[in-house]
Amino acid sequence: MNIISTNAILAAMGEGSLSGTRSVGKKQQNSIVDQIPTRTKIILTAEKMFGARSIEAVSLREISAAAGQKNIGAVQYHFKSKAGLAEEIRNYRMPQLEKAREKLFLEAKRRELLSDARTLLEMLLLPHLDIKDDEGKHSYSAFFTHYRYFMAPEQEDFMNNWPVLSKIHALILSRISYVPEYLARIRIWSCNTMFQELLARMDMGPPFPKSKFPAVVDDRFEIMTAALCAPFRPDQAGPGYLSSGYLRGGRNIK
Repeated sequence: MNIISTNAILAAMGEGSLSGTRSVGKKQQNSIVDQIPTRTKIILTAEKMFGARSIEAVSLREISAAAGQKNIGAVQYHFKSKAGLAEEIRNYRMPQLEKAREKLFLEAKRRELLSDARTLLEMLLLPHLDIKDDEGKHSYSAFFTHYRYFMAPEQEDFMNNWPVLSKIHALILSRISYVPEYLARIRIWSCNTMFQELLARMDMGPPFPKSKFPAVVDDRFEIMTAALCAPFRPDQAGPGYLSSGYLRGGRNIK
């Protein structure tokens, strides 16, 4: 049983949000941007550029210029390095995600759904719908996809900083405790990737009307839930016939 309604999904697309904020017009956006502190302006600019081109492909000088900084060393002055900047982007967004997750967590707890696999995935991933840039795109999701490969922080150390995320992650691991933990973590990673890919596809221009997006999200969560809770058979833990040949380096399977 899912805990997010169609209206909530549509709201998070631009007509409101899980955290209660609302989209604004272009003129108002420009006015807001002018009032943003330099450090935050650099964070938001880098988030978009990293998301669009990858962290490795964007230079600190490019970010300084795009953020309207006359000093080309502005990014290095505020963040020391590209890794430091990437870390601060995540630190900037995580409180927003944590707040949305807490709201969903309390609702799931009220409905006694904290052992429901789909509900747990919704708590983990749906808040990303709410995180948008000034163009209404999910640039943080795109950035996060690159960040996971670029930084790969120690999972436990990171979780300790965000109690709601930590609880959700622990509940998911408990829900699929029949799977070895290293595989369970890969399953969670895979579900995350599937959801972020959907947001990226939406930002590119979906091949269906906006009104169909809730159905697409619903279907994606069905797929992710099935993947998360797929059986694990210790007696068949090795690769199948075809994949075993590939994994051994052979290509001439007969």
